[in-house]
Amino acid sequence: MDPIHSPSVFCNWAATSPKLIVPYCADQIRTVRTSEEHDWLNAARRSICAFFGVKEPERVIFGSGATDLLNKLLFGSVKYAKKGFLTTTLEHNSVLRPLYCIRDRYSVPIHWCYPDEEGTISLESVRSAIKEGVGVFVISHASNVTGVFQPIQEIIQIAHKNGVKVIVDAAQTGGRLAIDLSETQPDAMVFAVHKGFMGMTGLGFMILKEGFDPDPVVYGGTGAYSELEDQPEEYPYRLEAGTLNTMAIAHLLDVLEHFSKRKIFDSIRKAEGDFRDFEKRAQEIPGIQTFVFSAERLPFINILMDSSSPEELAFILRQGFGMIVRHGLHCAPLVHRRLGTFPRGTVRLSFGYSTSSADLEAVLQALRNIAGKG
Repeated sequence: MDPIHSPSVFCNWAATSPKLIVPYCADQIRTVRTSEEHDWLNAARRSICAFFGVKEPERVIFGSGATDLLNKLLFGSVKYAKKGFLTTTLEHNSVLRPLYCIRDRYSVPIHWCYPDEEGTISLESVRSAIKEGVGVFVISHASNVTGVFQPIQEIIQIAHKNGVKVIVDAAQTGGRLAIDLSETQPDAMVFAVHKGFMGMTGLGFMILKEGFDPDPVVYGGTGAYSELEDQPEEYPYRLEAGTLNTMAIAHLLDVLEHFSKRKIFDSIRKAEGDFRDFEKRAQEIPGIQTFVFSAERLPFINILMDSSSPEELAFILRQGFGMIVRHGLHCAPLVHRRLGTFPRGTVRLSFGYSTSSADLEAVLQALRNIAGKG
């Protein structure tokens, strides 16, 4: 089968968006470099606050991405978690690996919540686990493998009633769901810019609730309070050391304006509605095993094929049909243990804002052809 030369069908939105939703031009780069960095940063923090319904721009903290920020949060929250961290078996390695390190380095135990058959963490399981005396609960808003949403608002209410801080990994849902933090109120929520926001790589941000004050774990220049020997207590300097990705932050300003002026979440819901039909039809293809959940979720589907390994299937889809997918464990090994697909994983097809019905039809036809049913 010869590789095709037409544009690719992008089926890897869980990893990154295929392009910027707002173009980034050379004039913008020059403007950022020659203007006051402080002005750009303040404008971006205010814009994020307006977008998410919060009022403290100084508690919007930028970092190089969700992994960077989750590490800073988790290591900085050891003081809150002396009796242990609580997490789930749905988490990405950006949560799991820091927790394993904290467990081994500081002898802080990890407690677990397990999903039900639909990939959802039940409220009862949270209540039971919190009774073990944990201090911090870290949970993903939606799994990067299954896409299943968790009942975050109810979980936060239970945790807060028991004096537990809650960190939410919203890398998958930021920009894909309308999130109002004035209602949800986690102690920290972490976002990636290059996924649902369709912005630049190398940038993430987190929003901290007042009263949640992780210790700094990175020390250095802040552009203010330079006379101090210690990291400043004042936000955002407490958790922002070093040079920020100001050009990506300036671009994020344009992205948020684009989102605010357009009914983008309506478009996202329509694309996800098309996916439900795709999912049903994919299940009907002989020789393909699909992992489907009835719970509300992002448009992600995991598949295996009787005749090919995940690596082979991903290679054929890319080289033969120009379709970019992701195979393997997706940096979430415990999810695949739960699915029974460890250690080889699956082929994950994940779709997004710009996925058309024609794209979905092309993927279905490719799968039929590979299975010999086209």
